[in-house]
Amino acid sequence: MNPESIRDPEIPKAKAKGPQILNILHFNDVYKMTDTKFDERNKELPIFSNKAVDPDFDHLIAFAERVKCIRSTWPKRLNAGKHLTPQGLLLFSGDLFSPSVEAVVTKGMNMVTVMNELAPDACVLGNHEFDVSQFNQLIEFCNFPWIISNVKEKILGESKVPAGLFEYRVLKRAGLTIGLIGLMSKDAWDSSLPPSREGMVADLDMVTVCKDLSKKLREEEGCDLVFALTHAESDLELARQVGAYPADCDTLVKDNKKLEDIPGVDAIFGGHNHEYYLGKGITLAHSRGLNPPNIQVNDFDTNEEYNDLLVVKSGSDFNDLSEVIIHLEDREGTCRKKLVKSIKVIRHHRPVDEYKNQEAWPESSMSEVLDRQYRNEIMINLNVSVAEASDQVQVVEKVTRKEETKIANWVADAMLNWYIYQGRDIPKNPKAPPPLFIMTGGTVRGDLTLGPGKIARHQLIQLLPYNTDLALLQVKGHDLRQALNTVLQPKSRLKKDGERFPVVSGFRVEWDSRIEDVPVSKIFLGDTDEHGVRELDDEETYPVLTNDYLAKGGAGFDVFKNLNSSGSTYVQIPMYQALLFHISGYTSIAAYSTRLTIEQMIFVR
Repeated sequence: MNPESIRDPEIPKAKAKGPQILNILHFNDVYKMTDTKFDERNKELPIFSNKAVDPDFDHLIAFAERVKCIRSTWPKRLNAGKHLTPQGLLLFSGDLFSPSVEAVVTKGMNMVTVMNELAPDACVLGNHEFDVSQFNQLIEFCNFPWIISNVKEKILGESKVPAGLFEYRVLKRAGLTIGLIGLMSKDAWDSSLPPSREGMVADLDMVTVCKDLSKKLREEEGCDLVFALTHAESDLELARQVGAYPADCDTLVKDNKKLEDIPGVDAIFGGHNHEYYLGKGITLAHSRGLNPPNIQVNDFDTNEEYNDLLVVKSGSDFNDLSEVIIHLEDREGTCRKKLVKSIKVIRHHRPVDEYKNQEAWPESSMSEVLDRQYRNEIMINLNVSVAEASDQVQVVEKVTRKEETKIANWVADAMLNWYIYQGRDIPKNPKAPPPLFIMTGGTVRGDLTLGPGKIARHQLIQLLPYNTDLALLQVKGHDLRQALNTVLQPKSRLKKDGERFPVVSGFRVEWDSRIEDVPVSKIFLGDTDEHGVRELDDEETYPVLTNDYLAKGGAGFDVFKNLNSSGSTYVQIPMYQALLFHISGYTSIAAYSTRLTIEQMIFVR
């Protein structure tokens, strides 16, 4: 492909002399080597095909080639010795090591290899970097820097930047000295797994951290520009408070302010929420791709106070790449000496769709890396035994969808036990409501036989073969009772789709299948009080772990949809990954084979 063809003709290329221009490529939230597949109805297909991850790496290879192609158009300057360095930046805004099937079997090392090939100039930590227990070891294998400015590690009473990480970075590109800050927001930090960040403390006042480091970088490090890499659900308020604006924009003129006298950063490059987004201060010059989404630049910020902000967020999963062209001008002020005059962005959406129309693809070193990883690590590890069953466990999808089964109960217990082990928001007060778990039988898929004997990793992934994330809701007892009554009514339970039969852990439901409107008679919690029995309190609020499908009101759980809109915590771990994490400390599932007793009166747990 001709490099000239990927650049909008209206945007000038950066030159060594002339207008001050800085080129940046940005992406964020990439987990998977393989592409997500959909059927003719646009329904997501299982992540497994013939007991293996479908080895379709085309989207990632095309992404890598697009990065390489754009970089080749940048001006180059001699570095130390005879090495020519492209005069631009490749920036990444977090979430690399997990979650995906490939990451589970390689413990995150697969994405280190991928990213080493892409060679970004700087990255900020995301919450999923903490999914893997050997987080520090993975950092050591990276040939690119990880930045985190608002997280410290307590060592002998002193707060220090965690080992292997940087508080900030200073790079020289295009004749400019550029400072880079890395920030995680409270929502991102709270959704990271506690075991891997033990001993670390986050300063969640991102505004103060941003302003303090920006001042240090400009005054002590001589930086012309300072950019913040963020992993946050929303960056708009941060951008407003740290002055991420273009020079002489309407917002500043209206407030009679001069950008050169405002402390803060020049632009924000963010990740975490997987949406492609550009602040109102940025011009979307062009969208490349055969079918680029028809989105409006300002879909996500309608408040006037967020006008003119310089924020870039670039989707997820190697589906989007932002080519950012920054025009600068000199301005003498108390805080800034160079200002962003304008930012234009070319959105590259799924470069793979353009490459597929070509008769031949360019040779790719990334292709060799991916093929080698798949053959030598992923396939071997998928067949490793991770559990044992003393008896044969038959999984029949038609049965798990419509009635209580041992395998579904075991999965439910595994989800809740994994969550409790993580210590996520679980109150320490013994009188506090216990955490509960609920899913539907349709969550467990696949017609397969487990045991007797060893069970391979790929078999357990086949039980939960979709990228369905866990979510935590705060649910009133009466709302949980209403949800169970709804899905256990005959008209709901016997629907053609047959996916609504509830599977629970942490509590037990007594119900009568003959009753139409209110089949649930009692709900018992898993623990007991001084009288030996503890029933659900309709006025109490319980932490209920479920999956994102139910949290959004799916499968008849409409009451959860309203709760979700008022605030939920997305654990952001696929169910198959939580299952594998849970059993990593166990060698047998025999204890679950005979623990369920079914009486004439039908029980759910």
